[in-house]
Amino acid sequence: MNLSTARSSLRAKEIGVRKVLGAYKRNLIWQFLSESLLFTFLAILLALLLARLAMPLMNLLTGKELSLAFDNTWLFGLGVLGLAVLVGLVAGSYPALFLSGFQPVQVLKGKLNVGTSAVSLRKVLVVLQFSISVILIICTGMVYKQLNFLHNKALGLNKDHIITLPYSDEMHEKYDAFRSELTKYTGVLEVGRSVGVPSDRLLNSHGNLKINKGDSIVPSPLSFQYLSIDHKFIDTYNIKLVAGRNFSKAYPTDDSMAFMLNESAVKLLGFASPEEAIGRSMEYGPRKGKLVGVLQDFHFESMHEQIKPLVFQVGQRYTRASVKANKEHIPQALAHIEKTWHQFLPGRPFDYQFLDESFGQLYEAEQRQGKLFLLFAGMAILIACLGLFGLASFATEQRTKEIGIRKVLGATVSGLVGMLSKDLLKLVLVANLLAWPLAWYGMEKWLQDFAYRTTISWWVFGVAGLLALFIALMTVSFHAFKAAMANPVKSLNCE
Repeated sequence: MNLSTARSSLRAKEIGVRKVLGAYKRNLIWQFLSESLLFTFLAILLALLLARLAMPLMNLLTGKELSLAFDNTWLFGLGVLGLAVLVGLVAGSYPALFLSGFQPVQVLKGKLNVGTSAVSLRKVLVVLQFSISVILIICTGMVYKQLNFLHNKALGLNKDHIITLPYSDEMHEKYDAFRSELTKYTGVLEVGRSVGVPSDRLLNSHGNLKINKGDSIVPSPLSFQYLSIDHKFIDTYNIKLVAGRNFSKAYPTDDSMAFMLNESAVKLLGFASPEEAIGRSMEYGPRKGKLVGVLQDFHFESMHEQIKPLVFQVGQRYTRASVKANKEHIPQALAHIEKTWHQFLPGRPFDYQFLDESFGQLYEAEQRQGKLFLLFAGMAILIACLGLFGLASFATEQRTKEIGIRKVLGATVSGLVGMLSKDLLKLVLVANLLAWPLAWYGMEKWLQDFAYRTTISWWVFGVAGLLALFIALMTVSFHAFKAAMANPVKSLNCE
């Protein structure tokens, strides 16, 4: 719409002549609408080709298996045809009404008068386009800021250089020999077992926990999740012990009568400090025993979830083994682990995963969102710049004579560029003022999906605004410099 109406002066005489020769307004409206529809149909054909070529990239960005619905050819074709007609009519409606409304006498005398409503509509379109662009820029910045927060926040455990392996009943009888063989190599620092590994969901529960507080056994106010681990799990992940001791084979009863809790569990039970809870009698599920240690809170699950109150106990069965490798010997350690695996489990394929990769997969959706926001922000900026380009073209054409007079009277190029640019840049400032509260509201809602989240920083809004202003200035400057550098004699003879 902006580009069509901005170039209206080039077609003014054509419209005037057509009207003098007997063309009705409806004939001109249909002419301009048919032109818009033709361009839209050509664009649709090009879009289908580009969509087909871009589909692998789109599948990569979205993590889905999308395809163009050519199998339902008639339905797909009908949808594409309807889209083309709708876009063509909407995009061409205002230019058609605007151009067909020119008065032939004024046009042929060179007195092209554009109403304030036409200029106002173009300004509204530019503000709307840049508002969308700024919102998308801010959303992109906030998504990447949150991802950076997630990647850099301390988890309370060491996830680096840990290789996780499947653990089966077949390995259970051979485990001590398997672990001994692994730790012979200096590149393997520790090996532990558990039911699940960090980055998995905590779903196991025996309900409420009961603990001795004074003269009675008091049940917990909420149900607790539990994690079955072996004696080396805590050391493998370097989880900090804040009170008491770790499970140890030096205490044979630990396998059936010992518990550990995390800090969140101790607070929920109402103890003033972790030390106060050590040694208390406990009942949880079928097991009775004593609390021997309290661990610092750590993130076992995604940061979408609050840290849950956890009970730790030595398990009878496990599902995963975790191997802590020396960071300087990762390839050699991995080769040694594979060799040992095939030695003890020759019939099973060697299947492993690095724990930091598992944590990275927890935020794949957010990473895809960031890439999509970046892609669509770029597209929105491009379209907004086209609208601004049209408005700048129109503004300079309307002020050609004024520019010539100002140059004759001594105006500088920089002064003329500033004069032509400031009004259009004001529109981008208005777009920012509209976009900021909407972007803040949207990002505040999005961040509520995370139990642990970054703050919405003012500088993200500032950077988005300055970026939009810079892009707009570069767009407007093309026409501004062209008009300012033009020969004033030609400007004054433009009519």
